[in-house]
Amino acid sequence: MDGWLTSFYAGPTKQSKVSSLPTSLYLPARSFSCRVEPGFTNAIHVYMSTLVKELSFDISRFNSKMYKVSEFVYSLINHHENEDLLSYEPTIRYAEFPALDLSPDERRAYGDNTYLPYGNTEVVKALGWLRKKGVERIIELKVPDRMVNSYTEQQIAGFAKDFKIEILDWRFIDLSLSLFDHDVKDRIRELHLYSSGKWAPVRHWLSSDGISTLPNVSSILIHQLACHD
Repeated sequence: MDGWLTSFYAGPTKQSKVSSLPTSLYLPARSFSCRVEPGFTNAIHVYMSTLVKELSFDISRFNSKMYKVSEFVYSLINHHENEDLLSYEPTIRYAEFPALDLSPDERRAYGDNTYLPYGNTEVVKALGWLRKKGVERIIELKVPDRMVNSYTEQQIAGFAKDFKIEILDWRFIDLSLSLFDHDVKDRIRELHLYSSGKWAPVRHWLSSDGISTLPNVSSILIHQLACHD
């Protein structure tokens, strides 16, 4: 895994290709190679300190069916050899993840009576890594979550609060808005909701405890998912 990020190139008008990963995965970076000869470390640190910090975190193009998203995220945040290669502004425009159920063993239909003994950590780890990188605020957060064994509503509400999210697009079926605290509700400008087609969640969204508690929202998008019981 640690070899996934051993080559990292980019330019101001380009995107960089990460060697050993699927060819469809690209990450933003700059005209700089992290493969260097001994003795150039100080020069690299000087060079890196002059670079403009990133305004977004986008790994949405990762689409490998051989590796899990969690494995890629682990490789990214634990690549200590070049941990200073990416730096971020305190406020970034967006953070976008790939579909978390790309791996065949994670792609189960909603409603499957399958015992799911494990929890998910890739978003937790990635956002925690961004926090360590100095990110305090993410304007837009997009997470195409799994149809089953997804993150909890409490976790989603926590992310929205901790990173002061204004545009939330989290593929969670029948999300309850009651778990958002007052600050989150005041801050949300755009919200994507994903419906199983059941009436009870829709009734909640349309009730006095639902969408109407978001005073500054200007756009609500409801997505109907193909679900079954």
